Amino acid sequence: CTERRRRAMCDAHDHSHDCASHATDGDGGGESLHGKIDMEGVRCLNEEIPGMCRGCLKPHADRFELEPYLASQEDDPDLVLHVPFTENVKVNSVAFLAGGDGGGPSAVSVFVNRDDIDFEAAEELEPAMKIECCIHAHDAFDGEISIMEYPTPIHRFSNVHSITMFIKGAEDTSVTLVNYVGFKGLGKNVRHGIVEAVYESRPQAADHKTPETEMAGHVV
Repeated sequence: CTERRRRAMCDAHDHSHDCASHATDGDGGGESLHGKIDMEGVRCLNEEIPGMCRGCLKPHADRFELEPYLASQEDDPDLVLHVPFTENVKVNSVAFLAGGDGGGPSAVSVFVNRDDIDFEAAEELEPAMKIECCIHAHDAFDGEISIMEYPTPIHRFSNVHSITMFIKGAEDTSVTLVNYVGFKGLGKNVRHGIVEAVYESRPQAADHKTPETEMAGHVV
């Protein structure tokens, strides 16, 4: 039996998504940002096996594969997934495939450029984007594998060096499974924390020191 591959998108007008999401054959804007993820820096709180969070960050071509996946601890379905990038990027959309043989999350809060998000902070702080009840198991569309893709409010995602996601488990689920997380957008070729400036200025008189000006102060 061949599974039809579909993906769903929500229209975004603010930083919150709360919709039933219908399937569409459209393709979100931008290129896959998988190659710009700093895999060594990826980490997750409450994952079942240390390091397994990297498994859900698959290349775009493997997005419909159900394994490897990210799973929460038994009877503790919440996760905090931190994804840094190797350079600053513009993120146009976030995509998920979740559920598998367990349960998909009930909501996902997305934080931008925050390296300090834990469960307490995730509950207290306002996210840059929140997705409510739109993440479905892979069989939600009559057995078809469906990638759920959500456009970002671009003014909040135009200069991103890391994304942290608070993945809230559903109330009736003991384990949350996330099969795929992907990002689309554009790289900026600028590394976080590094600013390069190259310029040439016309020589000024002050550049030519004389004995009288040698001892004068200067401003840097």
